[in-house]
Amino acid sequence: LRRRLIKASQNITSLGFDEAKSLQELIEEAEATLFEVSQKHVKQDIVSLETILGDSFDRLDELHKDKGKIRGVPTGFKDLDGILAGLQRSDLFILAARPSMGKTALALNLAHNVATKAGEPVLVFSLEMSKEQLVDRMLAMESGVDAWALRTGNLSDQDFELIAQAMGTLSEAQIYIDDTPGITVSDLRTKARREMHQRPLGLIIV
Repeated sequence: LRRRLIKASQNITSLGFDEAKSLQELIEEAEATLFEVSQKHVKQDIVSLETILGDSFDRLDELHKDKGKIRGVPTGFKDLDGILAGLQRSDLFILAARPSMGKTALALNLAHNVATKAGEPVLVFSLEMSKEQLVDRMLAMESGVDAWALRTGNLSDQDFELIAQAMGTLSEAQIYIDDTPGITVSDLRTKARREMHQRPLGLIIV
């Protein structure tokens, strides 16, 4: 490991003299180099079919013994879980619809369900709404209080009680929000990688 670290530092030093690449590209490559060294085990890219078949048999045997169990991370939506068998790690899902059709509401519901019901950490990158706006939406969904009333502060005593209960529930949810305006793809990837290194994220929403 020490030898790999020394080699990585030499590579990073060489990168610093590469004027053909932008500063952002150099930082990204340097970080990727160090991240690779930080891993305890070297990734095995080439695996025999026999090994893969053995792993597949163990997985299928486990599913057979516990029929009906969701293989991935539950979304909290029964029909959706029935189609996807839960959210599978490394899978990419694109939620597409016309404006004002409820994409953000569905995404926040997914984040809420994965964090509170499945107990999995969730990372949310918000490119349009501020973290305060997202939290207000989650409070409205969790408490059942009208979103406009919450936004304007026109709340009754009962509303405050419901919001306080919702805050208690949401405070235990492992939901992390980044609302950096104009974030680049490379910065987003870097932040996601760092968070994944700190905690095993069950879902990333952009």
